[in-house]
Amino acid sequence: SPLSAAGQFALRDESLFPVDDVESLARRIDWWIDHPDELSKWGEVYAEHTKEYYSVEASVHKFIAMEREAISDNISK
Repeated sequence: SPLSAAGQFALRDESLFPVDDVESLARRIDWWIDHPDELSKWGEVYAEHTKEYYSVEASVHKFIAMEREAISDNISK
């Protein structure tokens, strides 16, 4: 989707592809299949990155920080 934020989740260029370009997506998938060592290594990196940045706990901390910032901005006006 043009409104997707999927690019923000890509940690390597091999994970990126243009919207509506199925051939590019297929090439990216083929690249990962052709490089199983990279797939294994980066699979672990992606899993750790996901835990660190997108876990419920991390999301709650980010929400609280955002809420405090909004309250602070509102008080200072």
